Amino acid sequence: MSYAFDTLVMVWCKRVDPLIEDRDLAMAFEMLFQEMHSANHKVNLPTSRISGDGVNKDVQVSKAARRLEECDCRLDGDGEEG
Repeated sequence: MSYAFDTLVMVWCKRVDPLIEDRDLAMAFEMLFQEMHSANHKVNLPTSRISGDGVNKDVQVSKAARRLEECDCRLDGDGEEG
């Protein structure tokens, strides 16, 4: 699985999901995450020689995932990932 998807789901499960009382809402988000991950494998990045997985290879997506991971590490008291 992709770094971005793995990070998104990990932080969701650890930080957000436990706070949501409406389990139908939580499940709808999780289903959307899964569908987006599946759809990603159908997306081609124009600059890539490999077909599919376009979102996973996008630089901006990776940067956003890194920021999310850094926030999670700070909340754990670990500082930045390392």
